[in-house]
Amino acid sequence: MNQKLSVMSSHLLVLFCFALLIFDKIPLSASFDWYTTCSNKYRCGAIEADFPFVGDGRPEGCGHPGLKLNCEKNNATIYIKGVKYQVLEVDQNAQIFKIARTDYMNGICVPQYGNTSLDPELFEYAPASGDITLLYGCSPEKNSYIGGFNCSASGKGFILPGNSTSGGAELVCRSRVIARVPDPVRNYGELGNVSVISKALAEGFPVKYKVDFEACGECKNSNGVCGYDGILNQTTCYCQNELSLDLRTCPPTPGSGDDGGDLEVPDAKTGLLDGDIEHEEVGLSCDDLMDIDGLDTIGECTANSRSRLIELCTELQSLKKDGIFADKYVFKKKTIVDKLTAIGEPISNSD
Repeated sequence: MNQKLSVMSSHLLVLFCFALLIFDKIPLSASFDWYTTCSNKYRCGAIEADFPFVGDGRPEGCGHPGLKLNCEKNNATIYIKGVKYQVLEVDQNAQIFKIARTDYMNGICVPQYGNTSLDPELFEYAPASGDITLLYGCSPEKNSYIGGFNCSASGKGFILPGNSTSGGAELVCRSRVIARVPDPVRNYGELGNVSVISKALAEGFPVKYKVDFEACGECKNSNGVCGYDGILNQTTCYCQNELSLDLRTCPPTPGSGDDGGDLEVPDAKTGLLDGDIEHEEVGLSCDDLMDIDGLDTIGECTANSRSRLIELCTELQSLKKDGIFADKYVFKKKTIVDKLTAIGEPISNSD
């Protein structure tokens, strides 16, 4: 029994050492230049976009994973709930983009996808658009509808207004597809004009995407670049050479404080600001904070460790020293002790 355990322990030790060798070769994500990468725009044909879109040189950390754009033959495309759309326009100021189903770009006879629907957590229909229902493979002798359209593959078809999941029950049809057009169709005269409907489907419809642009605005105002934290599911802020510690804004630029004046420089020996009392306050660097037991400094911080670091660094202030950002930050010792005590980290109260 003991021999088996010894063999198993040896195997586990070998596997552990092998894993260490492998992971040692993987670059830390912290070294990735998100600021520069997310400064790049998505470009495809006439479409140009940045946050919150990703794709074609903009990895998912640069925007929302549900807004991933592809580029096919100089056309921007996106998948939403399994349906492929061509992106026709993007208005980032209004947070609206216009999309059209690719299977209806060249006619209505060969639908390749199911019903048009959106993820309500991320999208909502913009005004001036409405649903229509296309019926396929209908038996003409068993209905009293006038007009309609004919397809070589599916036979007779009809178009009904709105989301007609049960409408047209008197029609005997093999399938139906709910689609969206830019302007609500209000009468059967328009529905009977197949060319009008085909054109409306190809023109696409406007969709509003719901992303936290207030946080992105704060980030841009601090000279940061907007990104998206997939773990926390929220907008984040990438700063030049570092990640924003509060996830929303970057530190002030050298030579200017929050009030537009010069930043106060700490004493070179004590690390204290003018007026600070040495025995009541201590200088701590970012490295000091990262060395606190329980903070994960290898690779990406876990969500828990990350939140601890953010909590500790809420009062962080970048200081100007010799024309560059200094690594020294001043905190009231009591505040640090209180915060560490609140999250259960051991720390000595002695000076």
